[in-house]
This record gives sequence, structure tokens and C-alpha cells, in this order.
Amino acid sequence: MRRNSRAPLYVLLSSAEALANIVANLPDDALRALLHGTAVASSARLVAAARKAGFARVSPAGSAPAGDMLDAIIE
Repeated sequence: MRRNSRAPLYVLLSSAEALANIVANLPDDALRALLHGTAVASSARLVAAARKAGFARVSPAGSAPAGDMLDAIIE
């Protein structure tokens, strides 16, 4: 799956539909790896959805634009 399991893993979420598609379509081993990473969510609703999906770490972003999502990773 991941060649360097020590590298940080992030998924940027700006849509509940995208999150549902990720969870429904990733192979089990890939999903397990992703859930050990950090979800960066663009809204409080997506923070809750990411936690419900099983992400152990969820970081809220200020909003959906890419810059705001990346800022949430850097902070």
C-alpha cells in the first residue's frame, strides 16, 4: 500500500459525497491506512462526518478553498 508508512497522510474533505465515495470505494487495506491519517474538513458538518467515518484525527479548515485546507495542515 504505502511505501513509506512514516510519511504523514492527509485527505482534504470539502464534500460529504466525496467522503462517502472514498469510504465506499477504497479497498479495505487502503481505507484502514487512510483512517490512520488526518482528515482536513472544510466545515463542522464534515468534521462530524469524518469522525463518524472512523478518522481518528480530524482537523477543521477555515473553508473549502485549497489554500484554507492546506493552511489547516501547516498550523
